[in-house]
Amino acid sequence: MVEAVLDALKAKKIEKYELIVRENKRTKVVVKKAEIDNFKSSVEKTFTLKIIKNKKIGFTYFTSTDTDLENIIDKAVSLASYNTSDILNDFYNNEFSENKIARLYNKRLDDFSMEKQKEAALLIEEYAYKIDNRVYIVNESQCFKGEVNVNYINSYGIDEKYSTNYIGAAVVVVAKDNNSQMLGYEHYISKGDDIDSKKIAQSAVNKAVRMLNAEKGNSLKCPVIFENELVADILTIVAQSFYIENIEKNKSLFSKLQIGDKVASSDFSLIDDATDTRYIGAAKFDDEGSPTSKKILIKDGVLNNYLFNLYYAKKKANSFAGNGFLPNFRTFQTITYTNLILPSGKTDIDNGVKSLNKGLFLTSLMGLHMADPITGDFSLGAEGILIENGELTIPVKEIIINGNIKTLLKNCKEVFNDLKVSGSVITPSILVEGLTISGN
Repeated sequence: MVEAVLDALKAKKIEKYELIVRENKRTKVVVKKAEIDNFKSSVEKTFTLKIIKNKKIGFTYFTSTDTDLENIIDKAVSLASYNTSDILNDFYNNEFSENKIARLYNKRLDDFSMEKQKEAALLIEEYAYKIDNRVYIVNESQCFKGEVNVNYINSYGIDEKYSTNYIGAAVVVVAKDNNSQMLGYEHYISKGDDIDSKKIAQSAVNKAVRMLNAEKGNSLKCPVIFENELVADILTIVAQSFYIENIEKNKSLFSKLQIGDKVASSDFSLIDDATDTRYIGAAKFDDEGSPTSKKILIKDGVLNNYLFNLYYAKKKANSFAGNGFLPNFRTFQTITYTNLILPSGKTDIDNGVKSLNKGLFLTSLMGLHMADPITGDFSLGAEGILIENGELTIPVKEIIINGNIKTLLKNCKEVFNDLKVSGSVITPSILVEGLTISGN
């Protein structure tokens, strides 16, 4: 198919083009009540084509089932005619040095068959029921495996490939006590060859039972420990402020700041690292063909770097790009993070709780996507567990936490060592002072 596309481009006399071929292979086993409820195996091959004519970009996409290549190319050419000409519109042509990324594909995962996926999913369900008798429903337990093969080709003679793979599991449990009912969810994904069924079940059960019989919380101002998964959610919003396009358009928390300015506490650093092959965001190159790299975005609280795609790397005469990716094969490349990592601190989370006479262990935030990505202001529904005299005590609900993301970063007083992998965002819990909680 690739050769057919290249031949069609040549026949159409398209001199500048870029083709991204992505193959996704997936298997998934879902169990309920100790039996297989569903299993699925799929292979999807997609093509994303970009052409440049008169410095205008035309973009289109198709799948391996599409055969009218002439019409597909004509569509890209037609779309280009409606776009704006820009002298910076171009494709990757070896502007950046190659990275030294380790092998992305873990051959040991080839042995993680559907039978082994079934066994792991069944064990997760079994453990979930055994861990706590308040668990009365395991809605779904599943294990999955995936493989991604990427081929980037352009008219400058670039032809690069990489393959990566992963395994994972997920479970949803419901716990019940008296008239209180709570849901607990855990999702795990790894490039390693480990599925710890008991640990995954334990996490989901803990999330459900710890919030049983929650009370309406009172208003207070106190230190707040943000659980690691919530930190990951917050950082996906913060990450957008490092996209150079948002900086240029004054759509960033840091638009009015400069590299070297203080933006967080000295305990806080943030890294984007596509070369860390332990995590699923690892990639040899981005979807513009540019080699990926490790970028320290915040170093000891100081703004240190931004994330670039090829266009802005050319515009700003930057020495690297590597963050231009397709959100999906139907969408134009955008700037995004790869593996977003908040390095672990030294303090144990249990000791962090013990250090507080009064505080809140925050376990849930509702409507985080509503936080203003430019000003950083937020007012969000929340749930958590009160901390009194160094101990977790009463679970509370129907509270609102008010604050500002920029202030939150600066008031981060402790980064703990309970690192959690949430997809391609890797974070520990953090302690933040001076937050206002609204309740009864």
